[in-house]
Amino acid sequence: MTEEPRPETPGEDATTPVDSEDLDVAFAALAERFTPERIERLRAGVAARMRGLTVVLDGLYDPGNRSAIYRSAEAYGLLDVHVVRPEAAWKEHARSVSRGAEKWLDVHTWRSAGDVAGALHAAGFQLLVADVSNARPLDHFDLSRPTALVFGNERSGASAAMRAVVDGAFTLPMRGFADSFNVSVAAAIAISHARLHRERALGALTDLTVGERDRLLVDFATRSSRWLHRAELETGRRVEGPWNDISLPRPGTE
Repeated sequence: MTEEPRPETPGEDATTPVDSEDLDVAFAALAERFTPERIERLRAGVAARMRGLTVVLDGLYDPGNRSAIYRSAEAYGLLDVHVVRPEAAWKEHARSVSRGAEKWLDVHTWRSAGDVAGALHAAGFQLLVADVSNARPLDHFDLSRPTALVFGNERSGASAAMRAVVDGAFTLPMRGFADSFNVSVAAAIAISHARLHRERALGALTDLTVGERDRLLVDFATRSSRWLHRAELETGRRVEGPWNDISLPRPGTE
C-alpha cells in the first residue's frame, strides 16, 4: 500500500528510516512489564489505525463536546485531531467524558482556519465541513482521498474563515423533526460513515504502511509505559491488576 501524505507533527521527521529490528528490540524492552493481554491490546489498537482520516474542530465552546469527539475519534482508530482556537472553550478539557482517549491521539492546535487548511492541503487532504444546508451527503465525496471532517462550534457552526478554505460541505440525513445533531453526535456519525467508506475504498482496515505501524506500536508502548510508571509514583507501589487494562485513564485524568 502506498504511503499517503500527512501533516507533520512539529519536530517529527516521518521520513527518517528506522530499522525494523531496532523497533522490535525497542518494543520488547518496553513490553517487559506488560501482561500478554496488554501486549495484544496494543497490537490490536495499532492494526486498524488510519492517518488519512482526521477531524478539525473550529472554535468549539463546550469542552464536553470536544472531549466526546476525542473519544469517538480514538474509538474509530483515528490518529490526529486538529483544534482551531482552543481558547474558545470555557474550560480546557472534560476528562471524565473523554476517558483518557486523547492520550492515544495527536492533538494539534492552530490559531486560524487558514493555518490548519494550509497544512492539511499541503499534505494532500480534502477538507469537508459539516453543514445543515447547501450540502451534500458524505457518499458524494471520494473518501479514498485523505479527508478532514470539519465541525464548527455549537452556536454558529463553522466560521466564515473556515468556510472560505474548505473543499466541500456535507450533511447527515435526519428522518425526524429535529433539524440538527449535537456536534459530538454529528462527529461520531460522520467519522463512522467516512471510516467505513474509506475502508471499502482502500480494501484495508488501515492506511498505514507496515513500517508506520511498527513505529506506532513502539510509540503506543512508550506512552503506556510512561503512564504505568507515573501511576506507580503516585501510588507508591508496583501497579498491577486493573491497570493492565489499557482502556483505563491514568490516575488524575478524571
